[in-house]
Amino acid sequence: MLLPSNFQFSQSNLQDFSDCPRRFQLKYINQLSWPAVEAEPALKNERLLILGNNFHKLAQQHFLGVPKEDLNAIAGKNEHLSKWLEHFLIYQSQITHKSTQLFPEISLSAPIADYRLFAKFDLLSVDPENHLIIYDWKTSRNLPKRAWLQNRLQTHVYPYILFRSANSIPLLDEVSPDKINMVYWFSNHPSEPVHFRYDTKQFKRDDSFLTKLVKQVEALHSEDAAALTADLKLCEYCVYRSLCNRGIEAGSSDEMDLPDDYEIGIDFNFEQIAEIEF
Repeated sequence: MLLPSNFQFSQSNLQDFSDCPRRFQLKYINQLSWPAVEAEPALKNERLLILGNNFHKLAQQHFLGVPKEDLNAIAGKNEHLSKWLEHFLIYQSQITHKSTQLFPEISLSAPIADYRLFAKFDLLSVDPENHLIIYDWKTSRNLPKRAWLQNRLQTHVYPYILFRSANSIPLLDEVSPDKINMVYWFSNHPSEPVHFRYDTKQFKRDDSFLTKLVKQVEALHSEDAAALTADLKLCEYCVYRSLCNRGIEAGSSDEMDLPDDYEIGIDFNFEQIAEIEF
């Protein structure tokens, strides 16, 4: 397999492979750019992505001590951001305590096979008894079903990496998988967070499954076309759909959940603060 020398696995690219091996091959092995939009209308979809990105930055700045008044002044320029921030500030006041360590936008990685598995958490909370909670902020319009979230690789990759790399976190003693929880919080459904408890049995299952998944990726080659997904609905939101003869029209952004990772440029004017590094 001809992955770039600095390639790291993540929940995002592993989800790509799980959804469609061919998409992974075209994107990460062949590194093929394809002139197609992800969802229609394109401008609306881009605006939603930017808003989601900006909300994540507002949340980060809050935990790094930026005054509420300053955040409100920025968010007030957009009704969606203003509403999301209002919901967020109420929720965070219920989940944070003085004795709890908070790590916003923390990046961790762990070895898997001959590679690294990487994750960036929106917020990691650690209490004095070493209970760890991963918080992930979602700005998607619709509230997904718990079963759908359970099957997403993010739900498995994030706790897995946290347990494998917990010794990188300052002042943290021994950690067991049973002390790890993950919470999805939805800015449009603030009173309906979804919780997932982790444990040792799940860690062992995830270790086996994720290692197997990486090995399957290793078996891909740039010369031989990988298998296409059997779920044609996924093709509607894939930029390679016309290349694979799976249609030319993009799916509607109204039916699309925003991706887990946000990589759109930030257009705010406040100073960006570097993420925690270990």
